[in-house]
Amino acid sequence: KLDLGKAGRFTGAGALIGKKLYLAVTTPALDLAALHGKLNRTRLAGTLGGEAGEEAQHVRAKFTQEGYLFEADADINRKQIDVHRLLARAAGGEATLTGFLSLDSARAFIVRGELARFDPSRFGAYPKASINSRISADGALAPQPSVKLAFRIDKSRFLDHPLAGEGRLSAAPGRVESADVGLRLGPNQARVT
Repeated sequence: KLDLGKAGRFTGAGALIGKKLYLAVTTPALDLAALHGKLNRTRLAGTLGGEAGEEAQHVRAKFTQEGYLFEADADINRKQIDVHRLLARAAGGEATLTGFLSLDSARAFIVRGELARFDPSRFGAYPKASINSRISADGALAPQPSVKLAFRIDKSRFLDHPLAGEGRLSAAPGRVESADVGLRLGPNQARVT
């Protein structure tokens, strides 16, 4: 049993088979607003489960409610964390993410994401939008954080204004090494180089 207070309760079972632990817990009503105040109140039903062995673990989750779907699928071992899929879907729009984090001294990472008709206001107290975008980020967390970021936004709306843009930048603490970013929101345009 896992008690998250006002957010909800999970119940389930686990089994040790050989040298591997199998676990699955379910909830009938997970409330995201109790986990973070800006999120909408929810009653998500779903399962969190996985397998854990001496060398690796696999984690998966799926939570649903009318109009909502959240999914996660990831592997963890001594060398890296692989996020095969994170998905948040509501009202016909969705955000998906995949990624990789090395657990060596450099902590290198790769993240790829896509937004399709994504409206953050469907998830909580956020601006109304319909965003179509692709984003990629590559970098390392050590010895100093650094990132190379690229994005493209097409056929989107933000606060009922057309939104589009694209850009690339490289950054590290205290400095932007290179940038070429352009955004258009309604009649307004901005460019950073």
